[in-house]
Amino acid sequence: MDFRKVRPIIYYLIIVFTFSQCTILKDIRQLSKFQKNYYQPETELYGGKLEHLKSYPVVHLYGSPKEMGKQYGSILKPQLNALFDLFESVFSQKEMDDYLTLAEKTEPSLPNEIKSELKAISLASGLDYKMLVAMNVATKVDCSTLAVWGDATKSNELIMGRNAEYETKGLNKVLGLIVVRHPDVGLATVNVTYVGLIGSFSGMNENGICFGNMLSYNGKSPEINTNGMPIQMVLRIAGEKSETLDEYINFLLSKEYMIPYIVMAADKNKAVITENAQFKSVPREGQNGILASTNFFHTDYLSKEYEPDDRYSIIMNEVNAGYGNINVETVKSIMHKARKKKRNVQCVVFEPGKRRLHVCINKIPASAGPFKTFDIDQLLNNSD
Repeated sequence: MDFRKVRPIIYYLIIVFTFSQCTILKDIRQLSKFQKNYYQPETELYGGKLEHLKSYPVVHLYGSPKEMGKQYGSILKPQLNALFDLFESVFSQKEMDDYLTLAEKTEPSLPNEIKSELKAISLASGLDYKMLVAMNVATKVDCSTLAVWGDATKSNELIMGRNAEYETKGLNKVLGLIVVRHPDVGLATVNVTYVGLIGSFSGMNENGICFGNMLSYNGKSPEINTNGMPIQMVLRIAGEKSETLDEYINFLLSKEYMIPYIVMAADKNKAVITENAQFKSVPREGQNGILASTNFFHTDYLSKEYEPDDRYSIIMNEVNAGYGNINVETVKSIMHKARKKKRNVQCVVFEPGKRRLHVCINKIPASAGPFKTFDIDQLLNNSD
């Protein structure tokens, strides 16, 4: 199966805005409530909770994978059901069957903790388990990342920026959220993600390791490896298991992947990129305190011919022009200049040394801000 022919589920939601059926409008309103302070389920539901911090919904989950799944499915039951009702409204039966087939082929290879969590979400929300699997294995986004540190920055401290980009035609305003996971075993993580997706697009763990991923356009093989892992799940699991950046990178390098991906991970001292083909992964490090990537492998033997990319050129030109004086605001500006127009739905800037995230989601372009600043320790302690 060619992964380029399996379009992301969220892509289909653009069709929503060509319809005026009452059921679709009702589902959109239900999703919109999630972004409002007046949507509050019980203060604590099976041990988890939802709060709105700096105008963003933040879901806190605690305990085992099964317990966190029960909390997630219970807290977000109305939103999850509205989202899946939209799927049924806009998918053809053939498209639904294709996604379910992908889920059936992929599900046996998923880690037991992921399957346990998804099954608990299914039971708590009433949603079909296989559709939850399909949604979580089929997502792909266009992205770009930058890390600068040492002599490149004004403070010598590492700063990392990350754009996430795909077309949602307005649903970006109702899907984004922050999920803070407090597992019984492993490290806590802060994950900037979307309703229904249990992995992480951008995130940081309690030790200050930050991470973000990108689809690779130029991997040699177009085939889906159904024994491989979806990258969003790997990012989150690696964050829970890795005390250090080296451990995080080694975890990424040890896995098989569904399709070609790129990951940037960083701590307060340096950043590393892993270029992850389906069966082989390699690290790529920066020079002179600069490391960047868009949607293309740089490693020859993993890739087809490298295609020049305007976003990568913009990032490198801007970094070189500001070398030695780059700060958080500079990185925000660079990510904005390197965005994909009309597709930039998430922008996060990390300061791992200061344990801070600057987040903008639920608008286009997200890179234009305004950014909300979150202190990792406050998030982990449930305080604003």
